[in-house]
Amino acid sequence: MKLPRPTGHYAVVAVTIGDSTKANRGYGPRYRIDVCTSNLNANNSSQGEPVLKHCFAKIIDGTGKLIKTYAFGRRGVADEPYVVHESVRCAIQAEDISTAQISDFESTFSNLGRQPYQWGKHDCCAILNKAVKQGLDTKPQRSIDQAAADIRYSREIL
Repeated sequence: MKLPRPTGHYAVVAVTIGDSTKANRGYGPRYRIDVCTSNLNANNSSQGEPVLKHCFAKIIDGTGKLIKTYAFGRRGVADEPYVVHESVRCAIQAEDISTAQISDFESTFSNLGRQPYQWGKHDCCAILNKAVKQGLDTKPQRSIDQAAADIRYSREIL
């Protein structure tokens, strides 16, 4: 994905995300990834599976403008249609990241999204959790980790 160039630029020697340091020599556009949960689908789905939370990611540029969203469902990877809703809660997952790091996250999310949706095993929260760990090399926000665990648990008790 070719990201638009944000208006703000920063001189950065290194960016630390979690335990890893990824160098960015020179100037370049910087972005932020927010991870979000919502209760929009908190009723029973058409397959009779309760959906406790829905998870998705947002890419924000240096000016605060929403660039792209990433969601996963029965139809695969798609944009998130319900970015603004009273039940949406977001947390900053990674700040001051480069286009290369965004590409790594996007590639990981897309590759994980090629496998079929399986509620409680391979769902929106599970692949977002994995994409953060693998694509950004950092620990996911607690809200995403907890949502994925809740969905797994709900599958076990039903």
